[in-house]
Amino acid sequence: MEPMIKELSREWYSHLAISFLSRSKLHMPGRSHNRGKIICRLMVCVCLSLFVCGLLPQPRVRGQSSQSSQSAAAWSRLPDLPHPVLSPGLVSQSGKIYLIGGGRVVGKRVETFNSVTAYDPVTRKWQTKSPMPTGRSNFGTVSVEGRIYVIGGTPNDSTNSLPIVEAYDPATDHWSRKADMPTPRSLLSVAALGTTVYAIGGNAGHEFVVEAYDARTDRWTKKANAPRPKRGPAVAAIGNRIFVIGGSTTDSFTVVDSTEEYDPAVDRWVVRASMPTARCDHAAAALGGRVFVFGGWNRGPVDAVEEFDPQANRWSTRTALPHARQFLAATTLGGRVYIAGGAEKLPASSPAFDLYAPDFDGSRDLPQVSMPDVEP
Repeated sequence: MEPMIKELSREWYSHLAISFLSRSKLHMPGRSHNRGKIICRLMVCVCLSLFVCGLLPQPRVRGQSSQSSQSAAAWSRLPDLPHPVLSPGLVSQSGKIYLIGGGRVVGKRVETFNSVTAYDPVTRKWQTKSPMPTGRSNFGTVSVEGRIYVIGGTPNDSTNSLPIVEAYDPATDHWSRKADMPTPRSLLSVAALGTTVYAIGGNAGHEFVVEAYDARTDRWTKKANAPRPKRGPAVAAIGNRIFVIGGSTTDSFTVVDSTEEYDPAVDRWVVRASMPTARCDHAAAALGGRVFVFGGWNRGPVDAVEEFDPQANRWSTRTALPHARQFLAATTLGGRVYIAGGAEKLPASSPAFDLYAPDFDGSRDLPQVSMPDVEP
């Protein structure tokens, strides 16, 4: 089925019904057709199509439902994004927030953006910057030594994956092409330690792949595979470690709650405490030595916000997103987390731009989950 369900989106799998019907025909021997089985399979296909098209209600995986006044103060709405967007890049640099690329659903097509806009928290205004040479969505974005790197992704209305790496210099408002990633992929996540960028997971058989890019030498190297498949995970770097959280397996429908820690110094993985809410297409941000995870998808959009403490190897629940969203992006600036875009219900995309203040969040849900470290 893989050619039928390339990574446009988990909710864009209406073609899956066709695949089920095709398989039904392939497995029906001669004249001994079992009409009951055929009708049953057809009904499953119809229900699946209605579900993914939004004609049947989608479940929402909810976070904390009751909020104290202190918890409610953790969230505030900022001026809307310049346009609604799914799976954009969001990164802070030199006191500003940069919104890069992403996509939207138009009819039965997926259109990607190459636009770049910068948000100034002081003036609360957006400013247009030089467009990215390659429009795309589902890519990785990270800042290294004053430059913003965009890695991989999916081009306009395509299920192909890109190896393209482009770097943006905010000081000169100029883009430059860098060495291609060895393994073309989208639905990956990236994080930087020093001047090295780690590209983790992806799609189309590359869910285990980990590759490192040296921003100073413009070279890529292969690293130890992830212990479990990572399609659409979230990552965050703390100290000299990278934490890889959630995602889906190779079948795209099975979301996971796993947390794994990667140590580049020894090229080794360690399994950490599982996240309370399994999800993919979510966002993560590191702040104050902890990892915060926002939204995502698990049989429907997720509003859960959860915090991981690496020192205690423990998860706790925080105040939920104002609205459940998937395909969103997150970054940090000035002790706050900025959350952009996504979808409350496909095909519509959101222009929402929210600010999360962990120090104003009084919600810490018990019991908390902890476990000893385990090597995979």
